[in-house]
Amino acid sequence: MASVVSAVGSVECAAFRFGAAEVAAVILGRIDVPPFWFACFRWRVLTAGFSDNKDEVTTGRRSAGCTVDTSCGILNQEFERIELYRTRMR
Repeated sequence: MASVVSAVGSVECAAFRFGAAEVAAVILGRIDVPPFWFACFRWRVLTAGFSDNKDEVTTGRRSAGCTVDTSCGILNQEFERIELYRTRMR
């Protein structure tokens, strides 16, 4: 089952990459985040434990899912907070 879920996630997220520079730009408000990015990132967090490569997740490269490493969950919470803040400011 995990391999099927990972394969589906890979297809959904394969076209999107994010790295440290993009993360910093989002946090600083320099770029807007497309809705697909949030959907893709949330999918990774929801499928925690299905990733075969922890380094891909923690370095910001695309991955089929998140590992149990907490950095992914913490980062997701930060983006949720930013999204909520931007919604309130509009």
